[in-house]
Amino acid sequence: MSIQVITRHMCLSMDCKDRVAQLCTAVIRCCPDVLHIRVVLDDTNGPYKAGVDKRCHLTVRGRDHLRIDVDKLRADVWQSVDAAFGELWIRLTRRKRREWRLDS
Repeated sequence: MSIQVITRHMCLSMDCKDRVAQLCTAVIRCCPDVLHIRVVLDDTNGPYKAGVDKRCHLTVRGRDHLRIDVDKLRADVWQSVDAAFGELWIRLTRRKRREWRLDS
């Protein structure tokens, strides 16, 4: 199990890095099939332009061909992180439901 957090074109506070690490740990704890999570936080317009330009891209890999990519673009880093992890939870929940249906 590995967690990789990458920032591009921006400096990230320790609070945000810790929050991302906590979210990744929670995902790994709740879904044991997840082996690797890569989080890329990016300021697409650069540090001097405003607008909806904070991007959070999640890449999740795991057992049984688990491959999930989530990409969210918002005005704030916190919003993009929350939106991306919310989408990840939805996709993992759907995957588990499909597995339960196939097992029964």
